[in-house]
Amino acid sequence: MVEDGQGFMALLICRTQGWTCAVPVAQVRETMRPQAITRMPDAPGHVLGMAVIRGMATPVLDLGVLLGGAPVQAGRFILMTVQAQGTQPEQPPQRLALAVEQVEGIRAVPAAELQSLPSLLQGPAPSMVLATTRQDATLLMLLDSVRLMSLAQGQGGTASEPSA
Repeated sequence: MVEDGQGFMALLICRTQGWTCAVPVAQVRETMRPQAITRMPDAPGHVLGMAVIRGMATPVLDLGVLLGGAPVQAGRFILMTVQAQGTQPEQPPQRLALAVEQVEGIRAVPAAELQSLPSLLQGPAPSMVLATTRQDATLLMLLDSVRLMSLAQGQGGTASEPSA
């Protein structure tokens, strides 16, 4: 997790199907209207397909399906760059787009307020949720960017199954 040196994390807040989620601003390149998507044969359900974004083919993930819900009615794409797990630091970060219903804005969250998931909620598969905190009276879920990238690259099984 990336802190600002004063103990805060800048997070981009989004909503999908009643869930309030966040991704680190440091990994967000931009938010945009949904782009045309080309469906890919045999892609898992959480992969909507590929979109050409700023001249590059980019995998698009469905946040609703990733969290165990219905496919999202995308109102925005969040374009992210993430250093994929197991890659060398000199390799460029990989891109993915996350389809969400809406983007609310940026919030600085004290890193000390972020809590790991309780063991009761940790199953055999790596979770999409890295940590939680609250936003007013609402639960805010910090998404695991590295896990999202591994799913965008076809690694790590499916969103709800353990990797082989």
